[in-house]
Amino acid sequence: MAISFLNGDISDLCLGKPAVRWIPAAATVSDAVTALKRSGETHVSVWTCDNNTNESCECVGKICMTDVICFLCREENLANPLKAFEAPISEILPKGSSIVRHLGPNSSLLEAIDCIR
Repeated sequence: MAISFLNGDISDLCLGKPAVRWIPAAATVSDAVTALKRSGETHVSVWTCDNNTNESCECVGKICMTDVICFLCREENLANPLKAFEAPISEILPKGSSIVRHLGPNSSLLEAIDCIR
């Protein structure tokens, strides 16, 4: 069976995949550590939503335990680790360009592959 990369939707790539592990952008570093430990994944996605109904949600980044450890090892955080654990995870997310790229759900598979490349 041939696959048409121009006619398929990105949503076709999601069929049969497990749900994405995520935390809200308002979470703390402590929440991120808990989510990483519970998920068993190497990364957890960070999402921001306009309201509590999950409408207009957008992935703003991904974090891993290495990001958390590097954040906690900063000089100011070593002096006050409790304060560091209560910091928002937005302080961990990279500033500027992100590894997250957004495509519309109706984008073609070819567009998705080009974005990955």
